Amino acid sequence: MRLIKATEDFKLHGHSYEDFPLIVNSEMELVWEVNQFLIYFCITRGRVESKNTWWRYGQDMYDFFGWLEGNNLDWRSSLATTQHSVIAAYRDWSVNQGLSSTTINGRLRIIIQFYEFALRNHWIESVPYDIETVIINKGKGFLAHTDRSGNQKNTANVMLKENVAALQILTKQEVKTLMAHQCFISQQLIYRLALQTGMRKEELMTFPESYIQDPKTKRGKAIVPVVLSSKDMAVVSGQGGTKGNKERTIHIPISLYERLWQYKLHERYELLVKNEVSEQKALLLNRFGRPYSIKGSILNTKLKE
Repeated sequence: MRLIKATEDFKLHGHSYEDFPLIVNSEMELVWEVNQFLIYFCITRGRVESKNTWWRYGQDMYDFFGWLEGNNLDWRSSLATTQHSVIAAYRDWSVNQGLSSTTINGRLRIIIQFYEFALRNHWIESVPYDIETVIINKGKGFLAHTDRSGNQKNTANVMLKENVAALQILTKQEVKTLMAHQCFISQQLIYRLALQTGMRKEELMTFPESYIQDPKTKRGKAIVPVVLSSKDMAVVSGQGGTKGNKERTIHIPISLYERLWQYKLHERYELLVKNEVSEQKALLLNRFGRPYSIKGSILNTKLKE
């Protein structure tokens, strides 16, 4: 069992879907049912635009079917052992691997979607799980009085109870330590942008230099709104840099905006000249005058020093 990325030759009705996840068996033949589901779930529905999300769904299905193959099980088998479904067995195996309940449930949700798709297409006669009603704590929000669900929801009985982890927030001292960390100027600006705007890693790595203009045009503003367009960021990296490829607005303090402008005029320009590199579309460049890799680990490594 292997998970591979499709080339531009992978087409549906004449339209190319490069990088689409494809699952093949040991003989390099497509696992037909799985790939039909991925096409439906990622493309036909029209709700998943990010190639990263495509790949994550592909990895989830690959993990499940790889486990089935390793245990000589057929996904159509409703039971792995007496009264214990293949999904429940896979869930328990995942728990033993040390995965979090959130990660496991995320995979289970996709697997359940696959089984429901298979049922609708009459590939199976029943699904290997039951639906049960559970009590949930929704809290007391502003519109809580309009909720008639009674704090109940229907869920597959194979799902784990999730322990919601507390949101990890840097303390004031940790922020001071981070900003005092001796590092390359581009990295320090990345840290500042992350702290002061809440930008995600992919957004930081694909932030276009064209977004920073002469701050003289921003006089009188304490905050500069900047619209992040996935189309602009796709030009930088070959794929969108915003979550779900959706446009969103960030707000950059004018002092940071002015510093980014100075960086663009001086340090960034010197990097390009020193490394004899042609103009780059990304604002923040590494020591070699090139954009940072979205998949790279250098920033995480530096943060741990």
